[in-house]
Amino acid sequence: MKRLVAMAAAALFLAPAAPAFGKGQLRAVSVCGPELCNIVRDTKLVADLEGLLYLNSGELTGPPPLEPFYGVDTVTSGGATGAGEFFPEAGVLRWRPPSGEARWLALPNRVAASLRTAGRGAGPYEPAVTHATAGGKSVDGAAGYTHLFDDVQMATPPSGETIPLVLRFRAVGRRPWPLRYRYEPSTDTLVSEGRAMRVSGQTASMIERDAGLAGSGGGTPRWAFVGAVAAALAAATLAARRARRRPMR
Repeated sequence: MKRLVAMAAAALFLAPAAPAFGKGQLRAVSVCGPELCNIVRDTKLVADLEGLLYLNSGELTGPPPLEPFYGVDTVTSGGATGAGEFFPEAGVLRWRPPSGEARWLALPNRVAASLRTAGRGAGPYEPAVTHATAGGKSVDGAAGYTHLFDDVQMATPPSGETIPLVLRFRAVGRRPWPLRYRYEPSTDTLVSEGRAMRVSGQTASMIERDAGLAGSGGGTPRWAFVGAVAAALAAATLAARRARRRPMR
């Protein structure tokens, strides 16, 4: 309810100035914590956000490490609403537009600084991973997935077999990350919301262990064993075909 009230008030405040915001598409912005929403009264910030969010001028990036975050809500001149999660330390915004897929944006320094200022007094959301399943198996010690995106690198989308990874978060009214992912063990690649990221070796080992892909004591991962067997069978088949084709002497 507090978010709806804040957005309605923001729309009224910014309505006369809407033509100044680029195409006038973005009408209102608020920055929210769990108990309070602050209306953004900085018209330059609203104009910057319109370009980043609605005119697609933002720089795409991947999810940051888990940290306290703020909610960002918007209303356009047509009444459509959008929402996002702002990570102040990383300067990254996960933007969920009125339609289409969510995307992660690396904000310019001035925009990130202005959003931090706008969030003062609201107090950020404090996230935590409370449950996880990897490859359909419930995980003991889900808190380890708090570090899922530590030291990730952008990667090409996987082309091999993947397993599901599902996270649940502390109920604080908003989620900092997506709930569902696909993980490719052969390349340590995690995919969600159209972005492919290569996780750290430590994170890859955690996912594969929890999914039952690696034996106890650091045994060979199941996917590696299956792949090796498949490769051996393919080599044997090829050798047999070549032997049949070899002319008699």
